[in-house]
Amino acid sequence: MDSILDSLTSALFGLMALFSNAPQQDIYFGYVEGDYLYMAARQDGYIDLMEVKDGQTVSAGDLLFTLDSSRQADALAQAQANLDTKKADLADKSYGARSEELAEIKARQRQAEANLALARITFKRTRELVTRKALPVSRLDTDQAALNEARATLAETQAQLAAARLPARNDQMEMSRKAISAAEADVSRAATDLSDRSLFAPAPARVDQVFLYPGEFAKAGTPVLSLLPPDRIKIRFYVPEPVFAQIHVGDTIAISCSGCPQSYGARVSFLASDAEYTPPVIFSREERNKLVFMVEAIPQEPTRWHPGQPVDVSLKP
Repeated sequence: MDSILDSLTSALFGLMALFSNAPQQDIYFGYVEGDYLYMAARQDGYIDLMEVKDGQTVSAGDLLFTLDSSRQADALAQAQANLDTKKADLADKSYGARSEELAEIKARQRQAEANLALARITFKRTRELVTRKALPVSRLDTDQAALNEARATLAETQAQLAAARLPARNDQMEMSRKAISAAEADVSRAATDLSDRSLFAPAPARVDQVFLYPGEFAKAGTPVLSLLPPDRIKIRFYVPEPVFAQIHVGDTIAISCSGCPQSYGARVSFLASDAEYTPPVIFSREERNKLVFMVEAIPQEPTRWHPGQPVDVSLKP
């Protein structure tokens, strides 16, 4: 629809340019046009807050609107909690066993040392009694086995204590680091999802129109409002083919309007590469064959002008 209206408007002002302009006066009719920024939500959701209204001026970084974000905020909190757990697990593996676990192993070691000492004494007594033939040899074999078992138990406990004081194996540490990297990615993704629920002005601009309001559903990619930055306001007018060759990008022209106290400067920014034929309406057969070229110019004081506003253009500033 907008493209059809633009085409009709362009044709209308093309007609006005040929019909009304006197080439010897270098005055041409034109109009103000704006290249709008259509601000759309990045995700589906209901509008929670609309911070601007039609006609309001905003600065770069100003909040425009927000979508309901309770689900995204919960997801971020959960991802952050998971990351904290993964980091604590890596820290635990880096420092070895906790003090409580070490204390338990040390207690078992002391018990194993005591059992070994008792086994040695028992074996020594049994050997003496067997030598005097007060006990059978089989009893010496039994006490020898008990002594060997006590030694093995103590050696096992000492090995457990040494292992508990060491950090986890390299492969376990690497797995924990990878788990942390994955958790950090989840946090980053959740934070991005949450930030995408708010949209900010990318540049200083005037709010042209708000399309959706709080409580309404915004579909991702569908404009919620439109902005018009001052540097996107331009003057569009049409000139006949003989005059077109005299205009260059960068030329300074003068623009004025009904009720303007004076004329204002503008700089030619664009020259159409294709000509447009005058539509065969109203004009005579001679006029039908004339070509017009579209010219665009950037006004030096863009905030004075409004899209759709008719203006007079003079090629002589």
